[in-house]
Amino acid sequence: MTSPGRPRPTALLADGIKATRAQLVASVAAALVVALVCLIVLVTAGRSAATERQVLASIEDAGSRLITAIDTMGGAGIRPESVSAVADLTGVAWAIGFGPASDAVIANAGTVTGRAPAGVPVRTYVGALPVDVTMVGGRLPGRPGEAVAGSGAAARLGLHDNAGPVTTTNESVPVVGVADLTGALARFNDSVIVAALPDDAPDLRFIYAVVDNVGSIDVVATQVQAALRADQPGQVTIETPSAIATLRDVVSGQLGSSSRQLMAGILGVGAIVVLITMLSLVSAKRRDFGRRRALGASRSAIVVLVLTQAGLAALAGAVVGMIAGVIAVRVLAGSLPSTSFMAGLAALTVLAALVGSVPPAVIAARRDPVRILRIP
Repeated sequence: MTSPGRPRPTALLADGIKATRAQLVASVAAALVVALVCLIVLVTAGRSAATERQVLASIEDAGSRLITAIDTMGGAGIRPESVSAVADLTGVAWAIGFGPASDAVIANAGTVTGRAPAGVPVRTYVGALPVDVTMVGGRLPGRPGEAVAGSGAAARLGLHDNAGPVTTTNESVPVVGVADLTGALARFNDSVIVAALPDDAPDLRFIYAVVDNVGSIDVVATQVQAALRADQPGQVTIETPSAIATLRDVVSGQLGSSSRQLMAGILGVGAIVVLITMLSLVSAKRRDFGRRRALGASRSAIVVLVLTQAGLAALAGAVVGMIAGVIAVRVLAGSLPSTSFMAGLAALTVLAALVGSVPPAVIAARRDPVRILRIP
């Protein structure tokens, strides 16, 4: 049971909906203000956020997230089990290791005409090739002992069918596909790489690890150094794209800061406009508020009533503004800011509208009902 002048929340909400419909012009005006704020923020700050995402995505490709462990002198003795140890590190997306290069390979006479030119190396690899490897033909190795040729090596070997046996001075391996190796593996595009189990592979010369995020490169690089199994760890060089990580931090900081300042300014202006609109609404309904106060409505009930009307208008405006803004940003920038950015913008816009409605609500609640209802 509620006290006199303190209606149930559901009744107060229903009354707020009725008041919103009764004051349709003022409610639509408040909704339009909120919609315009959402639209303007999305077209300006939202477009900057979408651009920031595009720039950071281009920075955070596999090459910029690559950590390389290199046995430069060939005597470090990096054991093949180092690949699985590195791949299990937190923040590592995938890892792969490559052994030393063999002598120039010679394709089977039934596959090519003539001798393959010198300088086409064959290497064993331990680990999994990245899933985004572009296959020119054939397939990826499915078991140890099978090989894939880079597109450059395949052209020099004359692998017209994208498969065939290839021999070295020591062994013969079946090439089951030709791949266009790019990004972290671009340096092996002129090589033939053979899948091997850690127990059967020789000591490695390279280990490549791609991290999930550019910002974690320095931390993961330290962990990679500690995870390596090598006879001479001091001879292993760890290379990281530190300059790219710094560039990412600079770009993110500058674009993010300007977007936040712009959004804060627009939201502040929007709150002021909503305040003016709600002041007009409160002024137009002063006799209605006076009657409610004279009949026992509490000041808090009047405040809630005004804020409910403002909140409903703000919600409607936010929905309309977000839809229009998403369409505009998609057309102008070709991409959208993150979902969290758009959800946060909608919430902040509604909150700004409610904050702008607080002074008019307090004014309406504190007016003397006798003075309001006095007949001149």
